[in-house]
Amino acid sequence: MLDKEIDEDSLKVFALQNVSYHVWPFWREHLMNMCNRLNLPKVALPTMQVKPQNGNTE
Repeated sequence: MLDKEIDEDSLKVFALQNVSYHVWPFWREHLMNMCNRLNLPKVALPTMQVKPQNGNTE
């Protein structure tokens, strides 16, 4: 349980930085299942690629 309310800016930052990371595997699976059920060509989205926070591409 939280001791205090979470401010709106913190929620926006969380949504922008974390939600897509957690939703991506479910969206990927849903797309593959729908293609299979509809007898469409299989579409496999790539796994989520996480970019480094500091902008390095190493």
